[in-house]
Amino acid sequence: GYIYAENGASVSLENVVIESESLSVFAYTGGTLTLKNVDLSITSTSNPVQNYGGTLVLEDVTASQAGDATTAWYSSAIQVINQIVYDSVAGKWQVVSQANTIIESGSYTGKKAVMISGGNVTINGGTFEGSEAVIQADFAPQNYLDGSNYESVITINGGDFTGTVKASKAAKIYINGGNFDGNFDVFAGFIDRILFYTDRRSRLKCGAK
Repeated sequence: GYIYAENGASVSLENVVIESESLSVFAYTGGTLTLKNVDLSITSTSNPVQNYGGTLVLEDVTASQAGDATTAWYSSAIQVINQIVYDSVAGKWQVVSQANTIIESGSYTGKKAVMISGGNVTINGGTFEGSEAVIQADFAPQNYLDGSNYESVITINGGDFTGTVKASKAAKIYINGGNFDGNFDVFAGFIDRILFYTDRRSRLKCGAK
């Protein structure tokens, strides 16, 4: 099942505990979803928090993806992706609504704590842990008509991160703060995609992709 906001609607959830096999909360195209002091525990193949082309604000949220999600698409605590449509004339995808996510605080765990496939994520605080990746940012730019909107852009101002940070050539990660226990694995030749504003470059590990 789903709880979602779309098409200009604003939905706020506060002081709620949700335990489910597959319930997800959505910020959908043009909608705004705000979660404050919400506990989401998912035990099956679904992402507990998702943003598909909307605005999502998280504060003191606990989100865990504890199921055995064999499909990578459903293995993250938070998933962010632009809303896109296929242009059959041009033969490419086009962004119709950009996903914007702000994480103020909380705890997020899964195979991937945060997975972003186009859109903007700002992390100001919180605890993040991913067994495969604490943050994974990807998507190939050649699939889109509008090159200025395709990218996954993550700005980290604070927080505690356990696991590997993975970024493809279609992603940028700005690190202004935070504590990192793990490696940085970025597309070979695109080391500049992770931009450090503090002295963490010694922790950088370039993957062999």
